[in-house]
Amino acid sequence: MLNSVIQNHPRPAVRTCCLNGGICVTIFFLTISILSCFFLLFVMAGVVWASIYLCAAAILGSLYINWLRQSPQQRRMIPISIPFVTAQQEAGLDAFAIAALPSFQYQRYCTDGSNGTDCNGWVQCAICIGTVQVGEMVRKLPACKHLFHVECIDLWLSSHSTCPMCRSIVVPSDGTEPVV
Repeated sequence: MLNSVIQNHPRPAVRTCCLNGGICVTIFFLTISILSCFFLLFVMAGVVWASIYLCAAAILGSLYINWLRQSPQQRRMIPISIPFVTAQQEAGLDAFAIAALPSFQYQRYCTDGSNGTDCNGWVQCAICIGTVQVGEMVRKLPACKHLFHVECIDLWLSSHSTCPMCRSIVVPSDGTEPVV
């Protein structure tokens, strides 16, 4: 039965793309040449990257072998830079030194001499990045005259002895007025 269906079904006509036999050959060779160019570019790029990788591996390998050939004493003498930090820079201020810093309620003063609330100026605490509102308690550092919220600067000064903005020393060790 299947054979009868296949025999009765007409086959589609095969179309030829060749006009005078030259166009099919041209399209075939053009397709082959384009595919060959892509393949050669891929292979060449792969060879280039493989050669770069092998050169880098050879250089790094020789440097590592030279390092291993050094005596342990020479390897220990390789300079390592470690920043030197003094205890004074890392230690914060004690509670009495922090309390001795001036604190006051913030008041905004306008350029025309009045102290109204409609002035354009504003102050920002550099620690919490919040705007200082009129009436909030603030501290002004004596060395640099920077202004901060009391809570913010007290917490900062409990672990640091410098201004968070300009890094000037807040209270010198000899008790004199700090130099900016």
